[in-house]
Amino acid sequence: MNVTSPRRFALLLGFLALCILSLGLFGMTAFERHAHNDIEAALRTQQTLAALLARQRSAEAGRRGYLLTEEPALLATMFDARDGVGQDLAVLEQDFADDPVSLAAIRRVRSLSVAHDALLARILERRRAGQPVPASAMDHPKRLTDEMRAIIVARTAAQERQLAAQAGKLERRSRGLSVALFLVNLWIVGLFIFVFRDMQQRLAEAIGMQNALKSANEGIRTEANRRQELEARLHHLQKMEAIGHLSDVIAHDFKNMIGAVVMSLENARARLSPGEIGVQDDLDLALTGTSRATDLANRLMTLSRKQALRSEPTSINAAIIGISDLLYRTIGRDRPVDVVLGEDLPLVMVDREQLETAIINLCLNARDAMPRSGHITIATRRVTLHDAWTPRYPEATPGDYVALLVSDTGGGMSPDVVARAFDPFYSTKSDADGLGLSQVHGFVSQSGGHIAIFSAEGRGTTMKIILPALPESAG
Repeated sequence: MNVTSPRRFALLLGFLALCILSLGLFGMTAFERHAHNDIEAALRTQQTLAALLARQRSAEAGRRGYLLTEEPALLATMFDARDGVGQDLAVLEQDFADDPVSLAAIRRVRSLSVAHDALLARILERRRAGQPVPASAMDHPKRLTDEMRAIIVARTAAQERQLAAQAGKLERRSRGLSVALFLVNLWIVGLFIFVFRDMQQRLAEAIGMQNALKSANEGIRTEANRRQELEARLHHLQKMEAIGHLSDVIAHDFKNMIGAVVMSLENARARLSPGEIGVQDDLDLALTGTSRATDLANRLMTLSRKQALRSEPTSINAAIIGISDLLYRTIGRDRPVDVVLGEDLPLVMVDREQLETAIINLCLNARDAMPRSGHITIATRRVTLHDAWTPRYPEATPGDYVALLVSDTGGGMSPDVVARAFDPFYSTKSDADGLGLSQVHGFVSQSGGHIAIFSAEGRGTTMKIILPALPESAG
């Protein structure tokens, strides 16, 4: 299942909800700003109504005082108040332009104010002319003033109610705005947590994919190296097989020719008279040469793995003990030999004589790797071969084996020398025939075993032979 689409859908849904909440928040903010403007306008109107009421009262007080005392200052106060009333009415008519009821009430106040001013002007003219003013005429301005005051008070109360309603609505919207802000913040936090966790998960997936890719690359490199080693081993085996086949052909022909020469020499020696000592010596020398040639032919046949082996159940430990004195005398005291034999080792099916020859060849190679002095160790032990050994023994099958190890403390081998060590006629020594390790390799392979070299320059060399163990045997 692809988790990318649900993640994208969740993110899209989250951002869409955030946009909706943001638009709602913007609308609520605009409403709140509009409500504040309405409240400010209502407050200004209420202040204007209060000022109008105060001026009306001041004008009425000035009128009464002037009529009682005829003080010019009181008359001036009355006219100033009346001028202010006109200005306030003009402001209120503008404020109540969208309110027909309030506008009608203000216009009624204006008409009453005009009638009041006209009546007051006639009263003042009669007073200035010395004419008497009837009591009914004196009470009529007061009635007009009372009616105007009642209208102004009614409008003031209406404005207070409207202001209270606006304030309540604003308070409710403010609470809604606070809740909306809280929800927006909560949503933002949730969205941030979701995005953060999604990023963490994506990062973990990316790291996992990177590790998987790295592991796959390592596996590919390991497999490539293993195949390269197997190909190199196969090439080496094919080369050894070809050399062995050629050696077998040459050895057979050579042995046939040597056989004819030996037969002729034996016949010639049989016909000699007892007095021909010089000829007898020559024939003995020739027979010695043919014996060596026959031995060389046998060694060549060993390379082809077609030498006739007299295989029998053999104890490797017993074979080492049997040639230990020969090894000590051959190697010399300046190169001590330590023998570490494993206990209760199973028997192996080999030609004991060829096994002893292989051990001697390995020890001589170890001695030659240490020209002046050094240390040689011969060890045996039981091993169980499993898949981990396949790089060293790719042609081996899992099972129980007996291992024979010959180690030295010489200068070691380079990788190139290790790769060619088992090649016939290859040697790093000028006076060697290069058949020692090849003969050991052929014998081990013909016996069903395997041989490997463990070496590094400056760290010595270990030759390891493993031979299949016979079941339920110990020697």
